[in-house]
Amino acid sequence: MNPHLLLIALCLSTITSNADVASAPDVGDIGPPIDVSPWWFQRLVKFNDAGVIVVEIDPEVLAHTANDLHDVRVVRDGHQLPFLAIKPGVDREVEVAIAEVTDPKMPTWSKWEIQMPFANFPASELLLDSPTPLFARTLTVAEQLVTEKGQFERILSNVNWQRRPDQAASTFHLALYTAPRAAKIRLATDNGNNPRLQITAARVVYPVVRLMFRVPDTTPVHLCYGNRRAPYTRYDLQFGRRDFGTATQVAAMLGDEEKLPGYESDPDHPYGKGSLWVWASLALVVGALLWVVVKRLPKKVE
Repeated sequence: MNPHLLLIALCLSTITSNADVASAPDVGDIGPPIDVSPWWFQRLVKFNDAGVIVVEIDPEVLAHTANDLHDVRVVRDGHQLPFLAIKPGVDREVEVAIAEVTDPKMPTWSKWEIQMPFANFPASELLLDSPTPLFARTLTVAEQLVTEKGQFERILSNVNWQRRPDQAASTFHLALYTAPRAAKIRLATDNGNNPRLQITAARVVYPVVRLMFRVPDTTPVHLCYGNRRAPYTRYDLQFGRRDFGTATQVAAMLGDEEKLPGYESDPDHPYGKGSLWVWASLALVVGALLWVVVKRLPKKVE
């Protein structure tokens, strides 16, 4: 190839690449300062090049954040970086253990326990496989939750599942009203006078969420999350969403989860050790036990 043509091609390639990067709106290299001590967790965002960084938030992060992500911050050198939260409409699935449980008091019912990957898993759907050839059932998905007010059942879904004689066996998509909080959920159906419904496998589906932000260099960046008192963010970057989406993107990964001071100090934090409700409940229990013990002690005879 003619060396002059090769040089021109390389120059055009460089210009095109730079134009792609420059198409992302300028949102400033340094945002407002932030004190991350009230936050619960942080994870290092790993990337090799400057530019528009794209990182997928895994279920472990989503389990510790608010549903609207208002407590998520991207932090660099003690300052916030404006970011976009993108939901591309892509789902991922994870296989989960499912086991049938018997209930002698309800012999016509089929019940199963489904073990979620962990508590607060951001599930949006269950995928169920059954070899049963012909059936019509109403399935109920529920979980048992324990709060300071006691134990109660929360319904996650209630749907009909039918399979006709001319239908081949296929995976059933069971949508959930809301993501479960418990690490174990229950599935149940009344078989009536029919053979028991069989379910041989289950998978749980969760939606993909990605964050996009821009950095001028490879200075370390952390993702901080988990702070129920965090104010809602208002980033001007929202007005450049379209340009950000078409810019050249740098794929990133998240490092290991680290606990921040807020993990222990936040009294409303369900994962920490400083909950006022927990200590108050313990104090009441101990006080009640001491009162019972004192009442049962024999009175001193003078």
